[in-house]
Amino acid sequence: MNVCRICSGEGGAVYRVPEVMFGTRESYDYFQCRSCGCLQIGQIPEDLSRHYTGAYYSFAAPKLRKRSIRRALVDRWAYEGRGGPIGRLLYAHHPNADLRRFRDLRVRRDDPVLDVGCGNGQRVLDLVRAGFTRAEGIDAFLPADVVVEGRVIAHKKTLDAVTGAYKLIMLHHVLEHLPDQHGTLNAARDRLSPEGVLLLRIPTVSSAAWEHYREHWIQIDAPRHLYLHSVESLRALADATGFSLQRIEYDSTEFQFWGSEQARRGIPLVRPGAPWDARVLPARERAALGRRVRRLNAEGRGDQLVAVLTLRP
Repeated sequence: MNVCRICSGEGGAVYRVPEVMFGTRESYDYFQCRSCGCLQIGQIPEDLSRHYTGAYYSFAAPKLRKRSIRRALVDRWAYEGRGGPIGRLLYAHHPNADLRRFRDLRVRRDDPVLDVGCGNGQRVLDLVRAGFTRAEGIDAFLPADVVVEGRVIAHKKTLDAVTGAYKLIMLHHVLEHLPDQHGTLNAARDRLSPEGVLLLRIPTVSSAAWEHYREHWIQIDAPRHLYLHSVESLRALADATGFSLQRIEYDSTEFQFWGSEQARRGIPLVRPGAPWDARVLPARERAALGRRVRRLNAEGRGDQLVAVLTLRP
């Protein structure tokens, strides 16, 4: 019998999930906890590193985007709420969700910020260029530190090896990759300042996409995603590690549909000479995806969520 690694509840339905990013033809068993609803891989692979090849998307070289007046106005509106009607209009077309959250969380430009599982360090680089002088990133799967313009923006390092206290620790689509869920949040807790915030972005089974696609839901990403949390299992994990789950918002995209349709048809996401492709869906259906995504996010049924956790008194 499978036992949930989040709440110790009894394992329920088992799903045989194919690897669909690279099309390796391997399959893996996942089970969903009867108590907290967390979907998790039955047996964590002994060598996870082999599933993160040089073609893995998060390790591409960071883009040295030039600072422009447009970017400056968008960032000012996102972080400061200033810039007049032009800034507001530009932000509507080119939003910066990271800086908007920084404003909401009252993160100052000189506060220490840590991006865990930062990949190539693109987010850190963008934050540094937006004036966040103490932003840094770590990723255990990097082949080496990432240096841009003479500065290390991403260290090859695990969270356990980090010292210091941070106002904000972020895990953007990282938690689902990590074998030790409780250990990860405990380590984050120990590295937050008393008024610090932990921000998690994860896929979630508390979604319409999981209900519809099941083992072909693209966000399972077997075997790289080890845990696909429900809202209930995320709350249980937070409670067990000394956090309070303050709020949740949903930021899912059209990828949940066209990616899952591609997976259901056995088409790998990464294949020679072909990009990720939304054209597996009819044109009329593609045109309606944006409206559908916005509706599901508003209803709390999108397949990605952003969670804000604070230290429990």
